Amino acid sequence: MSAPTSSGQSQSQSQKENNKNLANTQKDGFRKKFTGGNINLSGKIFDVASKDAVHQFLETVKAIADHVGQEYTHDGGDIRFMIENMEDYNFVRPPNPADEEEPFEIESWKKQLDQYWKRRGIYADNKMKLYSLIWGQSTKATQSKLETHLDFPQCRTDYDSLQLLRIIREFVFRSDARQYRYKAEDQVKRAYYNLRQTPEMSCQEYFERVRNIVDVIKSLGGHYVMTCTFEKNFLREIDLEMDKQER
Repeated sequence: MSAPTSSGQSQSQSQKENNKNLANTQKDGFRKKFTGGNINLSGKIFDVASKDAVHQFLETVKAIADHVGQEYTHDGGDIRFMIENMEDYNFVRPPNPADEEEPFEIESWKKQLDQYWKRRGIYADNKMKLYSLIWGQSTKATQSKLETHLDFPQCRTDYDSLQLLRIIREFVFRSDARQYRYKAEDQVKRAYYNLRQTPEMSCQEYFERVRNIVDVIKSLGGHYVMTCTFEKNFLREIDLEMDKQER
């Protein structure tokens, strides 16, 4: 009898490990809770089917932005800006030298131009790298849902992490498929009225939380009409501040 090949041994060992994992998964009659593919994100995931999907989405985006800012080398701040603002970073090309006859200005301009293109290249690489991270933090149900979006095929081809985030946000905020609209509006009202600035919460963090609720209100088509003058004025101020930031 011939000795088993290394390939056969590897397959046998792999099968044993799969069986062991399956047994552990089915132990006590339930599956292990999905925590995502990156252990550093502490279980922050995307789950469009969750009843708390909006809050979960916002928390996961924040965790990913923090992770990328710390772990992605070479201008991780650029990609963090993209995540937090849901738009590409605006790179400004260095202007041409004022005196094209001056050697020092020419050399300085060339170095700035090299850094400009290098930074854009790193940004593009990090943006594609981020796609896998976001996909790995998405549940199977979420991945299946994303694949039904019209823009997803091109998004997957380009490894466009920004577009992927936007698609997830669209499914999360457009909650009609997950629950009745009136129930969604009720949850937004509760979130708004229950929002409090705790002692450990900075003004910036509090502002971001309010802005997130405003985003949800807008995503519901403006069905949530506030009756209190103070609330209307407050939301108007938030909108003005958001417009300033977008500019």
